[in-house]
Amino acid sequence: MLIVAAIFLLSRQYLRGATILALAVWLVLGFLGATIAQEPRTKNYILNVIQSGELDVHTPLRWHGVLRDEPATLPWGVSYEIELTSVDYRDVSISIQGGLRATYTPDADEHALPNVHAGDQVGLVAQARLPQFFRDAGVFDRRAYLRSQGIDLTAALRSTELLERNILTDGNNPEVSCFVAGPEITAQINSTKPQTPQDQQSDQQQ
Repeated sequence: MLIVAAIFLLSRQYLRGATILALAVWLVLGFLGATIAQEPRTKNYILNVIQSGELDVHTPLRWHGVLRDEPATLPWGVSYEIELTSVDYRDVSISIQGGLRATYTPDADEHALPNVHAGDQVGLVAQARLPQFFRDAGVFDRRAYLRSQGIDLTAALRSTELLERNILTDGNNPEVSCFVAGPEITAQINSTKPQTPQDQQSDQQQ
C-alpha cells in the first residue's frame, strides 16, 4: 500500500510526500529483513547439526538435495547450488536443511558430468567445508556473505562419477545406484585431485 501511495503522489508531482513514503517503505523492508535474518534456525539446520557433534564433516560424505538453479558455468569449471535435504553418516540418513555449493574443475580424462537441471534431486559424495573465514579486522567476510546467499557449506567435486541424479520412486525415495563414502571412495577422492591451497587454508581455519 505504501508503494502504491508513493507512486500516486509522484504521479501528482507531490515529491515531498512521495519521498517520505519511499523512505518509510525502505525502513519497513529493512526491519522485516533484519527480523527474518534473526529468526532462530531449526534443529536440523546443517550448522546446528555440525555444532552439536551429530555430524563430522572432516571426511567425504554422501549428500542429498535439490538443485536450486541451473548449473553455473565458470572460467574454471561448473558450480552447483544445492538445497540440502539429507546426508548419509555412519550408515544412517540424517535429515538436514541448508545450502551447499559444489564446484567441479574438468579433467580431460574423465567422463562428462551428469545432465542435471534446476529442481532435480541429486546425490554427491564430497568433503564439505565451512567457507573461508578470516579473523583480521576489515577483511571481507566470505563466510557471512555466502551464508546471506543461502550457502552454508562448500565442496569440491573430485570426480564426475561422484555426482548422480536421483530418480524418485512412487514412495518419493531416491532410487540410485548407491555408493557409500567408505575407504574406497575416500581414497578415490583424495587421489583424484590434490587439495588446493584454498582447501588447506580452509582446513586450518575450521
